[in-house]
Amino acid sequence: MIQAAKSGFCSVDEKLEQAARTLGDNELRVFCRVTFPLARSSLMAGLALASMRALGDFGVTLMIAGNIPERTQTLPLYIYSRVESMKFFEANLAALLLTILGIASLSIVKKLEGKHAGLS
Repeated sequence: MIQAAKSGFCSVDEKLEQAARTLGDNELRVFCRVTFPLARSSLMAGLALASMRALGDFGVTLMIAGNIPERTQTLPLYIYSRVESMKFFEANLAALLLTILGIASLSIVKKLEGKHAGLS
């Protein structure tokens, strides 16, 4: 997420920000009206990738937070517990949901990267 945010903010032309300042905008207004909208696609792509990575952090979550149903249980931990209890249908549904989320996130990233490349 940090790399995507850094890339997005660095890609904003400083001349556009300076133009907003010369028109009387303060720093917050420059950020809200110029910087953030121009960096938004990179931020959204980073958010999508960070979210999917967080869903996949199975081992760390299991070791640190444990696997307490409805408290610390993530979708990968849910799949793990369903397989352990031989409830394969539920595990497969959850795996399908994770797959759909992953594909949707990658599609969003690809679409945002395409828009970003078209602006260059």
